[in-house]
Amino acid sequence: MTDDLASGFQSVDRASDFALFSSCLTLIDSLPFFADCKRESYELLGAVPGRRILEVGCGLGDDAASLAKFVAPGGSVVAIDGSQTMIETARERHGDVAGLSFDVWCCASSMWRIGSIASFRQPTARGEWGYQPQRR
Repeated sequence: MTDDLASGFQSVDRASDFALFSSCLTLIDSLPFFADCKRESYELLGAVPGRRILEVGCGLGDDAASLAKFVAPGGSVVAIDGSQTMIETARERHGDVAGLSFDVWCCASSMWRIGSIASFRQPTARGEWGYQPQRR
């Protein structure tokens, strides 16, 4: 791992101090600028009742939990991250939110899932990717 925090997120499961990464994400979420950006991205995504949304790189799950409330009733959010530690923490923090599920997902080890992911489309204007399902 290099000395910069950003590159450390690539190996957060091997980090000696997960709290450092968790605190970083919590701090960023508390900044008004980022809160405004997230609210705007939810609008751009069209997070309304009944929608299905996939969030890739969900981290601690805070955004996924917010999105799940926007798409209720009838909608759902599938939140994935490559970090087992992030997913475990997200489940602890938001496991009781209706319509929200968390899963560890890594392209290299989970290519068989690409069929289910292909049913989502339209990336958000955020750092992570969120998708809406294709309309049929």
